[in-house]
Amino acid sequence: MTRLFMVPTERLGWELTLISRPGDKLRMFILRGAIVPQNQLLLAVLSLGIFLSILIPSVQAANEGRIEIGKLWIGPTITNYGYMGTFEYPGGAQDFYIIEQSNFFSCVNGTDTLVLYGGTLGNELDYGWQNADNRFDTWQHEGDGTNQINMTATSDFGRIASGSLSIEVTSRIQAYNHPKYDDFVLISHRFTNTGTSSLTDFYYGSHLPVDAGASGISYKDLDDYAAHHSGSGLTYIFDDDGDEGLSPYICGQGLLGVDTDAGLDTSQTWTTAYYYQMVNPITGSQDMLQKIKSGITPETGSPGPWSILNAVGPFDLQPGASLEFIMAVVYGNGLGESLQNLAAARSLVANDFTIPEYERAPSAPEIEDIFVSSRVVELSWSNSAAQALDFKSYRLYKSDVSPIGPWEVLVDTTSTSYVDIGKSGFPLYYALTSRDQSGNETGMWGRTNRTLDAVRPVGKAVTSLNKVLVVPNPYRGGANWESLDYENRIYFTQLPAECTIYIHSFSGDLVAELDHTGSGWAAWDLLSLNRQSVVSGLYLFRVVTPQGDQTAGKFVLIKGER
Repeated sequence: MTRLFMVPTERLGWELTLISRPGDKLRMFILRGAIVPQNQLLLAVLSLGIFLSILIPSVQAANEGRIEIGKLWIGPTITNYGYMGTFEYPGGAQDFYIIEQSNFFSCVNGTDTLVLYGGTLGNELDYGWQNADNRFDTWQHEGDGTNQINMTATSDFGRIASGSLSIEVTSRIQAYNHPKYDDFVLISHRFTNTGTSSLTDFYYGSHLPVDAGASGISYKDLDDYAAHHSGSGLTYIFDDDGDEGLSPYICGQGLLGVDTDAGLDTSQTWTTAYYYQMVNPITGSQDMLQKIKSGITPETGSPGPWSILNAVGPFDLQPGASLEFIMAVVYGNGLGESLQNLAAARSLVANDFTIPEYERAPSAPEIEDIFVSSRVVELSWSNSAAQALDFKSYRLYKSDVSPIGPWEVLVDTTSTSYVDIGKSGFPLYYALTSRDQSGNETGMWGRTNRTLDAVRPVGKAVTSLNKVLVVPNPYRGGANWESLDYENRIYFTQLPAECTIYIHSFSGDLVAELDHTGSGWAAWDLLSLNRQSVVSGLYLFRVVTPQGDQTAGKFVLIKGER
């Protein structure tokens, strides 16, 4: 007899366990009719690779994919069982609108109606379960990992817990480091019926929970709306500016085509666009089937923490035949840009996933070394792009705000190095691209051709105390130099090689004491002597050398809140 258990765990909150025979614990299950009681708050999750990693020991699932080459980054977990975790846009911003994306499919197999899920449809935040049993293969990679990434993995559903499902699934994830094609990721799933019986009423879809809003904003999803754009087939979520305009981006998903072995039909779009909130979670297979077939809902009409559920169907999958579904997760600055990005994704698919020759730029360079000496920053990079016949130059960008800009062009050069002069104590970020004679340029958002960590020019140790400088002053929590929310740090620059820095409140109380040796700068993490975060206000400092020489100054802290 099959029994379902829900047990609390420290890491996940709940663990779902199916016991189909004594001593055989499987952390997945198949949903048939109303096997899962309606009062179970956590939806049973089936994934394309759970069967592979747990029920079929000889086949292993890929689970450690990562994309960090375009403007949209995904990771640390991209699986070949219908699940991708944590979307970061722009890459390096640490703004995560999407916690996870998960695919699903349903079909009728003989007398059984099956619904298979990737991800955690009923409990979006609980995404650690996919690491169960630690049996996973790596993805097969194509592309150079700098300009394009193409990850492929194949699964075989040869046996499931109750009966058989003879389907082979090939998963493919693609991304590009190109300014026209770097705002989306392409997702393909090809299902092949390897059995002798037809699979009918076949539906495929994607689940996308979105919290639109800048990182660090409390309850940022409460003012979100969802809608379906009928002209393009894009279903998306956008922010209603309840966070004072900090969320310019919208994100959504579109179906780009279906291949039924008769060629790719790019006219296919979602047949279902449905929205739900966690206060009304999906309660089981019958509920899910009803939502999969519910048709297009134009919009939510009210704000809230919405999740998108898209599907397309029905199809029949005959023995030996295949169905391939191609979709994209798309970001953009407003609906207009998002629709342009979706159109660019469609054009790539129509061109066999290849950037047209006339739009291709030379290979993106890789930053190889950054040497900082006092205020001098020397960068060097690879010269691979110069091998292209139409290579024109490298373009070096700089931002003194954050790793996502705003950017200024420093230089166009054919050299592989550049020397920059920065301001003492202030952060610098760099991005590097390649250009050709026609003006085509590589993307600037990859991990290898951009600096994600701040480069800080600092002065050498000085012999005079009359030029000690505090930067930034005033310090503003959440200001533009703090690219990743609060940096919580200020810098004392132009210091002697050995000194002690005393920091006092305006009333004279000693707040912090920093012993400094070596370079001409020191950082303070805005924590007091008892390691508590300090408050906003005017602060005084004294710098004292071992010889008794000293200087004093003041600075202002404005601790912002989001």
